[in-house]
Amino acid sequence: MVNNNLSWKFPNKEFLLLKIETVFIAILSLFIFIIAWSNYGLLWAIIAILIFLILYLIISYLVQRYRKIEEHYSLTATHLHIKRKTKNKIKKVKIAWNNIKHHRLDKFFHGGYVLTHDKKKHPLFFNSRKEVETFEKSVKRYLNPKKKSKKR
Repeated sequence: MVNNNLSWKFPNKEFLLLKIETVFIAILSLFIFIIAWSNYGLLWAIIAILIFLILYLIISYLVQRYRKIEEHYSLTATHLHIKRKTKNKIKKVKIAWNNIKHHRLDKFFHGGYVLTHDKKKHPLFFNSRKEVETFEKSVKRYLNPKKKSKKR
């Protein structure tokens, strides 16, 4: 088994808009634009979009500042450690590699999950595509330690 550990913190910056959140906001903004344009004209459609985006960004910033969500992930040779911190509480989860039944990662949205044998789903969040790929290599190595490539 490999001895080097992998760890990362999410989010690694003060204010964060997730990719999936950005896509959702873009679609919602498009609907607002179409409805406002069809009812009130182009100028009011643009004003409605700007008001919506400004309100969304302000509310998102305030919620993030108030809740102060932070997640720490650490991979060791035997376990995946997850520590979730909010403003008032800390939750620690320790998952043995042999308890992981399934995992799925999304390199575009920088997220994923691991599913354990007792049917608990643990979400994972990453800051970049590179973190997802590094985690994926480590997980494959930890979950399949006995598989070796055949040399001919």
